[in-house]
Amino acid sequence: MQSGLTACSSRRNFQSNLITISEIDALVRPVLEQERVHLCGIKVSGRAGKPFIQIFVDYEESHITIDECARLSRLVQDVLDMQPRPLLDYRLEISSPGLDWPLTEVWQFRKNLGRRIAWRRADNTRTKGELVGIAEDGNLVIEVNGGLVQMPLDSLVGAVVLTAAPQPKPGRSKIGKQKTK
Repeated sequence: MQSGLTACSSRRNFQSNLITISEIDALVRPVLEQERVHLCGIKVSGRAGKPFIQIFVDYEESHITIDECARLSRLVQDVLDMQPRPLLDYRLEISSPGLDWPLTEVWQFRKNLGRRIAWRRADNTRTKGELVGIAEDGNLVIEVNGGLVQMPLDSLVGAVVLTAAPQPKPGRSKIGKQKTK
């Protein structure tokens, strides 16, 4: 599993020493792998004396629930607190990456088969299509403008799942109020 290590700030205070996102990754990855959870990314923000650590996780086959995030948060907190030089004061948040998180791994595309995605091409144009399959050679099969194309995973830069805009109900205006006659 490869993680998306993202730094709002790449270092934070670990008592009198500094800790990097890579060190947090090394501490929590084994726990998450044991739980069969993918580590999608880590962000650290806040101030040195009280960092805010965000860890983004997901399951390969299903969506992660709030209860699972709470359970994983307790496990990760235990790992962080048991270090020889534990963080004195920090905030920890474990959550799913969300729909706007870029898809980078085959399992993420497999999980989103049948959904519309958007990505940038090499010439930086934005393209949309429906993810319909994964070929035996690992290429993604995408329906674009009524035709099927196969594209290597690494050619879809910044691929994200698109959400459908809610359609107004009949008899209601676009802002959701009843039309009057």
